[in-house]
Amino acid sequence: PPTSANADSGKPDGSLCTPQTIDLGDDTSKSTVDSGVATYVGGNMYVGANAGNYSELNKNQGPDKSYAVEAEGLTLVNGKLAINSAKQSWSSRGFRFGVVGFGGQYRPKSGSDVLVVGGNSTLTMKDNNYNGVQDVSALGGWVNGSTARGFVNVDTESQYYKAKIKGNSSIAINNLNGQNYSRSVYDAGKSAEDTGNVTYNDSVSLGSVSVNGETKDYSKFLTENVQGVSSKLLKVKATGTVTAGTASAGTYSRYHYRYGVPGYGENTKYDFNFVEGAPDANQQKEKLITFTGTQNPSLEVFDVNASMLDSEGYSGISFAFTNISDTASVVINVEGQNPITFNNGWRFWWNGQEISNGYVTTDVNGAVTKEMRDSYSKAAQKIMWNFAETPKLTIKGGQALNGDYHKRGYPTDSTKILTSRDDPAAAMLGSIMVLNGSFESHVTTNGRVYVGGDFSMYNPNNIGVDMGEGATSSVIDMDQERHNLPWNGQLTSSCSAIQWSKVDADGKVLGGTTWSVYGKEDNAVTAATPLTTITDNGWNDGDEDDGKFSLAGLAPNATYYIKETSTGSYDYELNENIYQINTGNEDTSSATVTAVYSKQGNEVTDASVKLLMNGKIVNKKRGASLEWSKVDSDDTDTRLAGSMWNLTKYTDEERADVESGWPKSIHDTTVAVTGVSIVGSDGAAYTDGQDLGNKAVNNVFTLSATVTPSGAPSGVVWTSSNDYYATVDAGSGIVTPKSNSGNDYVTITACSTSNAGVCSSVKFKVTGATAAKVTVSPSAATVVEGKTTQLTATVNPQQNVTWSSNNELVAKVGQNGLVTGVSAGTATITASTADGASASAEITVTSAQKYLILYFDSNNQGKWYANDVQVHYRLNSGTWTDQKMTQMSGSCGQYAYARIPMDKISVDSQFGFQHLDGSDWYGPGNANVPKSDGNFKFTSGTTLPENVTISAGPSYSTTAPNGCAVSASTRSAKSAKAVRKAAKTATQASGTSRAANAAQDELKDEDTDPGAFRISNLADGYYVLKETGEPNGFDVGGEYKITIKNGQATWDPAKAGNKLPNTRKTGMVTWNKVDKTDGTKLLDGSEWKLTRTKSFSWVSGKASYTDANNELATIKDCVDSSATQCAASANAYADIDGEAGRFKLQGLAWGEYQLVETKAPDGYDLDSTPHTFRIGPAEGSDVTGEWYTSSGFNANATGVYDANTAFTVDGGSITNTPGVVLPGTGGEGLNKMYTAGFLAVAIAAAGLALSLRRRQ
Repeated sequence: PPTSANADSGKPDGSLCTPQTIDLGDDTSKSTVDSGVATYVGGNMYVGANAGNYSELNKNQGPDKSYAVEAEGLTLVNGKLAINSAKQSWSSRGFRFGVVGFGGQYRPKSGSDVLVVGGNSTLTMKDNNYNGVQDVSALGGWVNGSTARGFVNVDTESQYYKAKIKGNSSIAINNLNGQNYSRSVYDAGKSAEDTGNVTYNDSVSLGSVSVNGETKDYSKFLTENVQGVSSKLLKVKATGTVTAGTASAGTYSRYHYRYGVPGYGENTKYDFNFVEGAPDANQQKEKLITFTGTQNPSLEVFDVNASMLDSEGYSGISFAFTNISDTASVVINVEGQNPITFNNGWRFWWNGQEISNGYVTTDVNGAVTKEMRDSYSKAAQKIMWNFAETPKLTIKGGQALNGDYHKRGYPTDSTKILTSRDDPAAAMLGSIMVLNGSFESHVTTNGRVYVGGDFSMYNPNNIGVDMGEGATSSVIDMDQERHNLPWNGQLTSSCSAIQWSKVDADGKVLGGTTWSVYGKEDNAVTAATPLTTITDNGWNDGDEDDGKFSLAGLAPNATYYIKETSTGSYDYELNENIYQINTGNEDTSSATVTAVYSKQGNEVTDASVKLLMNGKIVNKKRGASLEWSKVDSDDTDTRLAGSMWNLTKYTDEERADVESGWPKSIHDTTVAVTGVSIVGSDGAAYTDGQDLGNKAVNNVFTLSATVTPSGAPSGVVWTSSNDYYATVDAGSGIVTPKSNSGNDYVTITACSTSNAGVCSSVKFKVTGATAAKVTVSPSAATVVEGKTTQLTATVNPQQNVTWSSNNELVAKVGQNGLVTGVSAGTATITASTADGASASAEITVTSAQKYLILYFDSNNQGKWYANDVQVHYRLNSGTWTDQKMTQMSGSCGQYAYARIPMDKISVDSQFGFQHLDGSDWYGPGNANVPKSDGNFKFTSGTTLPENVTISAGPSYSTTAPNGCAVSASTRSAKSAKAVRKAAKTATQASGTSRAANAAQDELKDEDTDPGAFRISNLADGYYVLKETGEPNGFDVGGEYKITIKNGQATWDPAKAGNKLPNTRKTGMVTWNKVDKTDGTKLLDGSEWKLTRTKSFSWVSGKASYTDANNELATIKDCVDSSATQCAASANAYADIDGEAGRFKLQGLAWGEYQLVETKAPDGYDLDSTPHTFRIGPAEGSDVTGEWYTSSGFNANATGVYDANTAFTVDGGSITNTPGVVLPGTGGEGLNKMYTAGFLAVAIAAAGLALSLRRRQ
């Protein structure tokens, strides 16, 4: 039975880490140790703001002041640090680093660095020392020589922290004549200037930072940590939905963090009155952006266009998060390449509960509870705001407009009305990354803050009332602070992490694998309910290197079991072992495999089976694939079907000893795959394209495949249409759903390895938690601007809904479903439940009237600003009216605009501009523009234009500002939409899932092309491939030594393209020459002409015979009774039958031949009849088809291949007729007799001639 590893270890089952509750408070003696970076600034850091864009800061010019007070934890500034703090906290000591009076108390151990300034900046800063010549990396003191500085420590007896600044020691501007504590950053825990804990030195760098007793290198923190995480998260597809609407109405109080605690801050609060309609003087209206999750236990991702973060028309933006799992990390990817500016709101909802007072340290009559405090801390640790594209982020403070301020008990009782338009107490929850821009924060931030550019903590204005520590920018006396809390995603977390690496058998790093992580061994065995899945370099892999994994967000001191579900490449076998890794304490990462289990759950003790190499998990090579083809040696492009082979594996290179289980036979498979069917784990066969419904995230399941017909190669390749949503292992068919696919389908396809065009597929959607069913009626409606229409939501099962509009510039919706048309266009109104179910209606708003769009360009207009201007114009009735102009956002921020109803004005109407309080007047003056009576006119013509733009001069134009036009369907400037970064698509390599071999002694040929062979998954070793059955018509081939090493095969002898040739068999023809009158009488002495009349060749693998006329030889009858002697003839085609009258020719290549008698036996008539025969495959056939037999010289005779009949032509007996003997004809005996007679006559004639001569 499976062993219980966690029982042995005494550790609990693993689980995803729920963020620890780090209560916000002011007890600095109770802290949680942080090993990470709280604040990273890639550029310069300002306590204040370099509003003048100065390239040099000195005693005459510095940053604007700020009432910001503290930064908790470790702050790293790659550039320079300028401090101009005005707050009188800590007895006017200045701006504090490391420990905060109120915060998470989450910081490094005592003795660690809490501020390191690298000085890497083009900004020049000159202090009061050395006549203002010496450049420094940290400088303060402008507004006040004491408060406008930075310090560490108050009491160094119980704990102390250190600061390090690059370069020269810096004396603060206005430093009170150089008295003690004169430096810009100093140790306030000492009674006099001390250099032990605050050092200025040229050797200071971010490459050497002391944290918790360790020296860490943060010189590449931006590029290797922040940039990697930010860009990686930006590519993750959204899981949830985002909607915008108006926050609910009601009275609301915000409390000082010490509310109810005697002393400072006791009973300090501020009362708000929020409305959904147009607010009165003492009312406010907030925008609400709602993030609805899917209960994904690992990660919720939301995409937000920057235009949604436009607080125009609202006092601020509040946020609501619903349906978020207790273990999930939350990422908000903010898309948009323009600057982003908005006022933060005062309220924050988390899973249905409003928690914005969750920082208050004690319960307040139900308005503040421990549950709220826990949720506040949890939400701040879960959320990551990823502003990856904007060049500048500005988060302004909350607006407190004429609300009631209460303060009793310290130092005096008071109740009054206070106003703040930039209150830092409207805090942001969650970590913030601004990768490619700067961040100007006017609010307290809770989490990590990582900025690629400059970081400014900027609250320049106080509210005009002194409180516990003098002037303040907050109506509840809570000025801006950096509260340090971890993000429980992949940046440093209060949870634990595990690490592992993937290599091959040679230690080579292997990237691209996917794993499931389980908290229980039994779950790993059955592949049930994994905690999460992780893909190499996926969103939750904290290690950027290929083949290395770091999974954070796990509960400390627990057991975890990891199991590979996809190799990412068919080159490697899936490792089916289960590996146990135990987490350690918080903020630690464990990389030790403590135990290994088989897929059945049994502990593995055999080191060779553990598949570990120096602690790294090993994937075996899947084995080499041997591929070769059987070809005709005379035409190596023609494959030959039907050969058979033996493959033998040996234990040694000399190939002396055969390995057990070998040899194995191989047959040429020529049965082609015609179909693939996918089969579920329950054995059910699916139709091609079948919809499997919904598959839950992390619900791993296995598919298999069958092929038709029987006997065809069974291998298939598994692929996924989208590896982000779900992966499939190429070889095993294991499917791992990874991320909610929304309405998108994932298609899993199995294709035959022998015919990639034969495939089958199934599809499904990946889901999170199942949601309720919501319907909205009517599903579509039309409404006129300014009018309303009612929508109704029905939820099954019954629960409440939240209404929202995707475009409030077109239509707004109240929480009762009542929709109000705002301007012409189309909007989607959505009703959402807390668990993520939703339904929508499309609302079309039609224009009630036409508008003239009036633009005011504030550029070069002195005191006339786009955010403080109204148009004062005369109506047709003769009366004058005021209309506030709306400042545009982003790159159009220099413009303000107003939409003026055309039916209320005429071509004679006049106008001018005022400040919002009605002061001053901006008219045409002497400018050459349309005007009358000292006022502007909309036109000098007879028709009102659609657009009027007034710019500096003043100048007049009827053209809207380029790129900033406002239409009838929108009230915001057009802006370029940021290009979304493409999702990193992991490429799934091809692979094969082969069934077991048909028999143990047979290897299945996976290539169904005739004459082509492929044998897969052969381990390294020494082999011999030997042909045991040759193709029809060919001699048997040789044998080949094959050595496989590291998956690569070497052949000996090597053939180009692994084309293994066979030699064609040659033919033989026999015939007899006999007497026609006596068929048993063999006649010697005949001669014959052998001619090839057709040549053989292959055409597309089929036999072809083309005309030829090649006289090959004259065949003479061999009568030496010695075949050896006959064959020794110099003639290539010689009769090798030594018996007179019998003929045998051999070595005949494939083709058509003709025999014709050229000389008859003596005493016989010549027979010139041609005798034709063929040797080779029948015309149009291949080696497996019909062959010529040519019996009796019948060239058209064919039959099933038989080596005897195909290559031995029996011509039978050819007869000659006895005939009259004539000179020059007949046999040799007669010719001799004629010759002798002729010689006798010749001699007699010669003698007679001689006798006559003598007589003369």
